[in-house]
Amino acid sequence: MCSVLAAPALAAERAPNIHLAISAKGMPVTAHVKSPVRDPKYTNYTVTETFSADISTGSYYKEKILLLGDTWYNSSTCGEPPTEKWTGLPKKTMYAKVGTGTSTGSIGGCTGVTFTFQDIDYTLETKKAVGDEDVVQGDLVAKKWQGYNLKLVATIDIAITQ
Repeated sequence: MCSVLAAPALAAERAPNIHLAISAKGMPVTAHVKSPVRDPKYTNYTVTETFSADISTGSYYKEKILLLGDTWYNSSTCGEPPTEKWTGLPKKTMYAKVGTGTSTGSIGGCTGVTFTFQDIDYTLETKKAVGDEDVVQGDLVAKKWQGYNLKLVATIDIAITQ
């Protein structure tokens, strides 16, 4: 099962229907968009988002979890870039190991199409972090797709609870 948040990315009159879909299986995730661009004449398109998540040491200590998964997609064609990848992610944060992977799921409005989400995996390595926050930052990049170089600049703020 895949929970998806789709944010319109390019809202100008002649721009393609390119969006960003977010998968967060079982994790409470919220997003705040900071820098939408509305002019389709630019080849480079960057969205800056801050996500928030709560992680319990009681439930997730030493467990590899899907922190966040994203994909760029075109809602008119239900297509996604042939190559997307996370860049700039740390291998470790103050309290956890960070990795990448993929998962699959559906996006509303694209019946019968399976999308590949680019995942960030997170493994909490200490129980002493209760009450603290951790941060994971990285960019999801898709180059030269439908006339755009796409980049999601993502910051994930993680509140660590007991």
